Amino acid sequence: MKPIWGAYLEDYSTIKLIIPTSLNIKKEAIVLRGAGKKYRLVPFKEEVFGEELHLYTHFQGVIYLHIDYQVFLSPTFSYPLSLGKITRIPRFEFETAYDGPLGFEYHPEYTVFRIWAPVAKEVVLVLVHGDTTQDHMKYVGRGVWELKVTGDLDRWGYYYLIRVNQVLEPVLDPYGLSASPNFTMNFVIDWEKTYPMQNERPPFSGRYVDAIIYEMHLRDFSLTRFSSLPDERRSFYLETVKPSSRYPDSGISHLQRLGITHVQLLPIFGFGGVDETNQQTGYNWGYNPVSYNTPSNWFAADLYNPYGAINELKQMIDELHRHGLKVNMDVVYNHVYDAEMFSYAKFVPGYFFRYDEKGFKTNASGCGNDLATERYMVRRFVIDSLKFWASRYLMDGFRFDLMGLMDTTTIQGMAKELKQIYPEIMLYGEGWEMPTPLEPHKAANYKNYWQLTNLAFFNDLFRDGFKGSPLKLTKGYVLGEKIDKELFIHLIKGSCQDEFRFLAPTQSINFVECHDNYTFFDQMKILCKDFSPEEQLDRVRLALSLVVFSQGIPFIHAGEEFLRTKQGVENSYRSDDKINGLDWDRQQAFDELTQSLSDMIALRKEYALFRMTEREQAEKHIKFDKSGINQCVSFRLISETEELQVIVCNSYEAEVFYFAPLVTLIFDGQRKVQKEVSQLEINRPSVYILRRR
Repeated sequence: MKPIWGAYLEDYSTIKLIIPTSLNIKKEAIVLRGAGKKYRLVPFKEEVFGEELHLYTHFQGVIYLHIDYQVFLSPTFSYPLSLGKITRIPRFEFETAYDGPLGFEYHPEYTVFRIWAPVAKEVVLVLVHGDTTQDHMKYVGRGVWELKVTGDLDRWGYYYLIRVNQVLEPVLDPYGLSASPNFTMNFVIDWEKTYPMQNERPPFSGRYVDAIIYEMHLRDFSLTRFSSLPDERRSFYLETVKPSSRYPDSGISHLQRLGITHVQLLPIFGFGGVDETNQQTGYNWGYNPVSYNTPSNWFAADLYNPYGAINELKQMIDELHRHGLKVNMDVVYNHVYDAEMFSYAKFVPGYFFRYDEKGFKTNASGCGNDLATERYMVRRFVIDSLKFWASRYLMDGFRFDLMGLMDTTTIQGMAKELKQIYPEIMLYGEGWEMPTPLEPHKAANYKNYWQLTNLAFFNDLFRDGFKGSPLKLTKGYVLGEKIDKELFIHLIKGSCQDEFRFLAPTQSINFVECHDNYTFFDQMKILCKDFSPEEQLDRVRLALSLVVFSQGIPFIHAGEEFLRTKQGVENSYRSDDKINGLDWDRQQAFDELTQSLSDMIALRKEYALFRMTEREQAEKHIKFDKSGINQCVSFRLISETEELQVIVCNSYEAEVFYFAPLVTLIFDGQRKVQKEVSQLEINRPSVYILRRR
């Protein structure tokens, strides 16, 4: 690696020189000059690495991070003072923490631009409106640069040129609200001119267990409903909700038929990995943050209009709300797409990401960088971004990608502030335990559930126990395998008994399939090649039944209700539409399964016994039969006013159950029914539910 000769500011009184060992200098004559001051640099440590000399020096004085300095090794030879590790020391946090406004502040008569760039030496605002104009911003303290521009700048493009060390570099506004296709600039907009949302959020109890979450990617959900391949730009925002030209149900009517309460959208903020000007080629799930507060132009039709994607997204959310459906947003505050090009990497090098002891970026996310959410201004940015989406777009909830990489203080802080905006907001995420420099009790993973009482977590034990592990490709109970009795009971009761995993059922997101890994249908085809089409249908129905009728929060992946397949592709994050797009012909072919799920959801909503909120309730009101757990399992849900019996079977071995009088079958393994029974023979994988009077 080529050495980088120069002078680097490590903290407020330490400068490290990296110079050739062959360089003959007088160490007692090294000085720092800048801001009209001159300080002698006193060497106190040196290290030799091959031909490099690392010379650590100390000085006494005041240094201003937004001003240029030079380090003179002789009267005629100097290095400009560059940025070192100073942005990662505690004092830097103290000196530069800022709580005032950021981004642009629009008025018809003028616009004020503000950015936080405490180590920048020069910031230039570039305005684009036919011609391009440039104007230097002023440093106003606490790391903030500001400029007021007179005139009406509505729809004007803008970006920044910023110099931290020696070179001016173009940078987007991290607080920007509208971005051009492929992120060449931001736009000034008047929010009052955006689409006026006409519908309030649909009513919701705020009890997480009353939610049924349906996860979908806008393109997957809409594309094949309208054409086999896109032949022109289309608004995937709006085509998600408008009537279909090929199928009898609109996207909304399908969701309403199922009875789900919350639509969870895979990322719809500005993400990389696609060409936003070309919808015909390329694909990505969207877990590639570039511009956190602007909607993706890749899903928009009117992409060259600064208001286009904003209006289309707001209209889609408004339409979903009008039909009683709530909207959760999948957010990614654990890494960015390109750590070198991200705005705050340019504004404050070394601050926004985590680093190991050797000074390299950590990579627990697997994406080359991890956001340092524990730092004050990173935390502030995350919370500001979430508050923006909740207040301006009326988002009903947030799903946090790789939440275990975030810190508990940030999660607690955002939960408190978001609930002030909307008390019934849903907050949940991937609480996997992952390697981070955070102390174990400070990571927002499922092991710290006791600190995050307002959060729910994806329950991989539920997935692996019932479906089987997608990582090890094992079979679970639904595919005919035996399951440990205690595990089965814990999963049914919400994974909270005896502090098994969570505080209460309200923290358990129960799922067997999501956008990650194989679909349930594909994993079953790989592991169970001898299953007939009829058995495949039975197994998927059983899996959905366990998701819906267990204590906790049901989570359904779009298309799961009609045997969604990705043709055996395990990680389809950038596969084409033939792999990712929902095949709505399958919905028509497996309409019976869709109706089964609809009936299950209706029963869950009808009986509060499926929606317990406390650990003590689950312990008191769920009673398993004394017999062991083999193929068929029987348990009862009991309250002061009603009693239900649930029978779960994972095989085709016949077993007969006998009942006292006044027992009514209300779910026969496939559909809602009302049928008094005295005995019941179960001979296929299924869930049966009976009501006792």
